[in-house]
Amino acid sequence: MDIVIIAQYMGNLTDLANSTSRFVYLANMLHERGHDIEFITSTFIHREKTQHAYIPQEYEGCKITALCEPGYNNNVCLGRFYSHHILANNIKKYLNTREKPDVV
Repeated sequence: MDIVIIAQYMGNLTDLANSTSRFVYLANMLHERGHDIEFITSTFIHREKTQHAYIPQEYEGCKITALCEPGYNNNVCLGRFYSHHILANNIKKYLNTREKPDVV
């Protein structure tokens, strides 16, 4: 089964092996059962308010697709709405070009 996990807040993508993210846990469980997994995430690290310096193409056999999000400086600001809007549009564009997954 082709499964897409949209996970905007994945944190540090270079250290997913030590992640406590529910998205990573779910992906590992599904991948072990033979499913093809793709993460769709953001280029912006929300906790650190910075862009990723490096984005791996995969983790433990799960594809990682990081889409552009401009970011913002404060959690409560209009820039956050704008940033999320841009990411949402980029996710929509990407999903329209990708083969239709079985589950999102």
